[in-house]
Amino acid sequence: MKFHITILLIALFFGACTDPKPQIQIQKKVKETLPTWFLTPQKNDSNFLYGVGSGVTFEDSTKSALDNLVSKLGISIESNYSSIQTIDKDFREYVYSQNITSIKSRVDKIIVSNYEVVDTKKIKYDNYISLVKSNKQKFISSLTHSIDKIFLSIKSEEKSLSNADILHKYHFYNNAKSKLSKIYYKLLVLNSVDDASDTSKYVNYIRYIDDKFNFIKNNINFYIVNTSNIKIFENLLKSYINNYFRVSNENVRTYNQLKIYISHNVEYSKSHDIIMADVLVTIYIRDNKNNTIKTKQTAIIGYSVKSKEDALKDASSKYYNQLNLFMLI
Repeated sequence: MKFHITILLIALFFGACTDPKPQIQIQKKVKETLPTWFLTPQKNDSNFLYGVGSGVTFEDSTKSALDNLVSKLGISIESNYSSIQTIDKDFREYVYSQNITSIKSRVDKIIVSNYEVVDTKKIKYDNYISLVKSNKQKFISSLTHSIDKIFLSIKSEEKSLSNADILHKYHFYNNAKSKLSKIYYKLLVLNSVDDASDTSKYVNYIRYIDDKFNFIKNNINFYIVNTSNIKIFENLLKSYINNYFRVSNENVRTYNQLKIYISHNVEYSKSHDIIMADVLVTIYIRDNKNNTIKTKQTAIIGYSVKSKEDALKDASSKYYNQLNLFMLI
């Protein structure tokens, strides 16, 4: 042990006594070999976007430079938050409420497909540096195309909903909201790099989808029909649905009302003084035309050392935890 400590102390001693000048000279030499375009990166202009990066291979340094190019767009968004004029007030307020770091991380995921490696240099045996640039108009065109692609896809799918039941419409507009939420950061970038861009059509459609979703969510209601004599699972289902929608006490045949039929099959058994309740819960949803649009069967087992009622309660608690799998929301 003393031997190892002695060796360590000797190493620290000689390390402390070593003249630091050679290390400084090496660092200075490396710095002197770095090109100006790396030490003082070129700023974006009206024609091109620029980025610099380093890596152990040429490919790595190029990727790093592209990441740098895109990350600067995120920095631009952060520094020019209040100068976004083409996005209306309501949209700005929504965007402002988002975390800046989150937006910048999303910006970092933008892929630059049109770029040119302007220069690359091997500065050490295991390090490359690269300078890349991207044509600004091509970048804007590619970004606009990716935004349009999502909007056109949603609009096309919406046209096929004319005869759909209200639950399918709810799911469509809910998914559309999720997809469009990922467009915000791209709209911010588009405004950042293109002063002539008009994002009002996108913002208006986003608001339209949001309004449609809220209208359906606020009007959809469920009427539950229990076809068995067990109330506990019916009550749990009502409690779950009430977290998201409205459960109606009135059975009416309207487009906005969906009927949920719930039934239960329970078998009890006992093993080693443990009572088991083997429960099969069946649910199916019907629209106003009495068409079955969704079905779900859930098998659960409850346990108790006291009574059948306790075993059934144990099964019901497990059932409630699985209701989200029914995909009502």
